[in-house]
Amino acid sequence: MGQVMAAWVIVRRPAVVAGLLITLLVLGGCFRSDSGKSPGTQATRPLRVAYIGSPMAAPLFVAAASRGGADRQPLDLLQFKTSGDAGYALLWGEVDAALIEPLKTPNLLQTSKFPPLKVAGTIQFPYGATLVLRKDLSLRFGELAGRTVAAEGEDCGLWHQFKTDARRLGLDPERIRTVYMPFEDMVPSLEAKTVDAILTKGSYGVIGESLGHKILYQNWDVAAGTDECCPAILAQTVYFLVVRRLDDETVARLVQTLEATGQEKLDEVRGIVSKQTGISEKRLAHFPVATFSAVTDELGSLLKDHAWSPRQ
Repeated sequence: MGQVMAAWVIVRRPAVVAGLLITLLVLGGCFRSDSGKSPGTQATRPLRVAYIGSPMAAPLFVAAASRGGADRQPLDLLQFKTSGDAGYALLWGEVDAALIEPLKTPNLLQTSKFPPLKVAGTIQFPYGATLVLRKDLSLRFGELAGRTVAAEGEDCGLWHQFKTDARRLGLDPERIRTVYMPFEDMVPSLEAKTVDAILTKGSYGVIGESLGHKILYQNWDVAAGTDECCPAILAQTVYFLVVRRLDDETVARLVQTLEATGQEKLDEVRGIVSKQTGISEKRLAHFPVATFSAVTDELGSLLKDHAWSPRQ
């Protein structure tokens, strides 16, 4: 998707936070309303939604599997290797909506001034802290000294909590070789064998384990928004749901359908996710499930005209 806009990177300094706000405000106004185009016609056919093959797409899987009703939006899911590929498919009109990673979303929104793209919601997952060991290594937690571990930043709350827990568990964190990178780059780094382990947030821990890597440590009590590294407004966001040229009625139906998946029983959700991803239900049972959230007032004020909201 080209050069990622630096303003969206998980921020560490107040000045960068201000830059993020300014960037998104500048992007505002790129959209024109498409709500007057063929209202109701899109709801009569399944919407094509692009996603990455990940258990984090659970709300989409559940919505697509639902037999639905008059108030549900039917979906056709198309899997892509990366959210960059999904974004291109959205730009070219091959799909109606796509799940896009936070780092790639601003560039996508800036690229397309017409037809308009808008954020209709987010996929959320509990924050937490997870240490994932590369799958070809056989190490215990206490044997990480001298190994290379990726962290998001030296000021990140996850890193501080991990160091506190490591000392309590008998590991000196100062003996670990640390490299810093965005969360989105960590699992690919494991796959490329450029690091031995990653300290990441919960959602990427699930993805890492689904690829065969091994979890050595987890602390779900680490809260988002307690430091500048991991602002609460973005910390639990795994994907943005970006829609293309859909009328208000159709988007409202899509949002309602995805929100309703949060009422399903967890074991049924994990069963559907297991069928879609090939990950065993037993493995999925160790984790929470991803949920869908409509755009909050806080996120809407940040995105300005890039956020979809129901017409008043």
